[in-house]
Amino acid sequence: FGASLNDLVTSPECHENFAPIALDDSLIYQCSNVEQCTHECEGIDPVQLRAVNHRAACTAEWAVHAYLLGFVFSIVVYILLNVSRLYFVRGVVAIWWKHITVDKYSYLASCTGLGSNLYPKEVLKDGRAFQEVIKEKLDQSLMQFSFYGYFELSFAIALNLPWLVFLIILSQNLQYEA
Repeated sequence: FGASLNDLVTSPECHENFAPIALDDSLIYQCSNVEQCTHECEGIDPVQLRAVNHRAACTAEWAVHAYLLGFVFSIVVYILLNVSRLYFVRGVVAIWWKHITVDKYSYLASCTGLGSNLYPKEVLKDGRAFQEVIKEKLDQSLMQFSFYGYFELSFAIALNLPWLVFLIILSQNLQYEA
């Protein structure tokens, strides 16, 4: 614009003492109660001053929005990443638990509520040995455990989609014009 805002505002011919304004409730809602300032300064071009002020206000507004949005967005992404990490690990463990565990510490036993031992061949349920029934129920539980692992894994991936899509859209539509 030719001259800096500091040079324009600090020139001696532009110093003016304004009458004090009484701040009361009538000023809040009725702008007509505020007197117009008469500025009779020869060193400042009002059009140039207005343009510099507008650009400064727009830059300040942009900075506030950018920092506030960046801070809030960072918090949201941090929370989503940690929650998705939790579900991702749970899903991976549920799906691939056979590959993760070691078979050295397995223990098979059965007893009554009073503590006396039952032998699998002596106990029958629906004409089948107790050991067969336990194995069938255990296999069903483990299959169901693995099945829900896929849902947890899908949920973990889905938690990351909103902020990834937002970043892709934002990167295509955001530009700063100085």
